Amino acid sequence: IIPDQVLFNLSFEMLTPQLVKSMPELAANSLLSKHCISYNYSLFLINQKSKPIGADRNFVAFAPEFTKNMKDEYVIALKDSIALDKTYLNLLPQPFSVQVAKHYSRYFNGNFFVNENASKSVFLNNANEHKIIHIGTHAESNNLSPELSRLIFAKSTNDEDNSLYTYEIYNQNLNANLAILTACETGKPTYQSGEGMISLAHAFNYAGSESILTSLWKIDEQSSATILTSFYDYLAQGLSKDKALQLAKLDYLSQAKGRTLEPQYWAGMILMGNTAPIDMQTAQTPWLWILGFLVFAVLVGYIVIKRKRAI
Repeated sequence: IIPDQVLFNLSFEMLTPQLVKSMPELAANSLLSKHCISYNYSLFLINQKSKPIGADRNFVAFAPEFTKNMKDEYVIALKDSIALDKTYLNLLPQPFSVQVAKHYSRYFNGNFFVNENASKSVFLNNANEHKIIHIGTHAESNNLSPELSRLIFAKSTNDEDNSLYTYEIYNQNLNANLAILTACETGKPTYQSGEGMISLAHAFNYAGSESILTSLWKIDEQSSATILTSFYDYLAQGLSKDKALQLAKLDYLSQAKGRTLEPQYWAGMILMGNTAPIDMQTAQTPWLWILGFLVFAVLVGYIVIKRKRAI
């Protein structure tokens, strides 16, 4: 789907062909239940081929978490209550984001930077040239000046710039197959005459990420982590990105109850850009080769022994 202007704010997968009377009925009859849905910015970008990324650069994750301990250390380090960043101190902790970042960094033989190590400078120095860039943090959307929408990273002192703005991302060279932006409204665009739709997600696409998993509105951290867990598992099986996301959301809906069935919990995460599968090397891959070799060796040994006995 290539939406036009304000239609970029609509999650088409939650639409239904007929009127529904309940959330379970919506989940069962939505476009998501029947179709893999992805989005793009233009027809030109649809046929772009996947970039070859080295197998040793599978995955990198950044998740500040914003724990009480992090904030306490920031206050102590600053030693100036007047200069304290009150917005930073009020950010909600994100334990589920850190769990996902750590687990799949190990699963995909990648690297992760969490808590105080997930700073802006660390991101800028380590994000490029990975198949998957995972960012689990808070974000702020600026509708009046979309180039000032930002991702928020960890900080230790007030002098440390912990905001990564849209205009800065446009100047990066990321070269990635997929960027995961599990932060609120990273995909929410603002239309500017002569420029088109501007958003954090568009900036990542311009900076070299051929596809982006992003959010259209404020998302629930726990439900997003649940969907992401299934998404990564399906991606590791070799499924296309759009199919992996569809199945992950259907898995979520099959277990969700009550208000967590509402679209605000699952429909906000969308896939932009290239939908091709990603060839991921997992931590289990070497063991599969070893197991296959052992089975082959046993079979060869069995055949040799059997022939000797026959002679």
